Amino acid sequence: MRLPPRIALLALGLVAVVYSAASLTGGWLGTPPWWWTETQASDVTVFGATQRLGLEELRKGREWISGDVIVAGLAVAAFGTLSRRHRERVA
Repeated sequence: MRLPPRIALLALGLVAVVYSAASLTGGWLGTPPWWWTETQASDVTVFGATQRLGLEELRKGREWISGDVIVAGLAVAAFGTLSRRHRERVA
């Protein structure tokens, strides 16, 4: 794999790790979208425009999802660091 895609994969993996770790350590980068689930939804029409309004609550198992995202980010970053060069063998 060429260098630019490897750098992009490494950066993407590290961003996922930092964002998920931030959600587990107090949410200093904001609350991630996988922490919330929509419980009730209703359609409201105001001045001819219909919008869907819903109540959100914290999802059960959200910490495990953050941990899974950390593991996936580490895997993507590790894949980005792999070198696919074939070395010549000297006989």
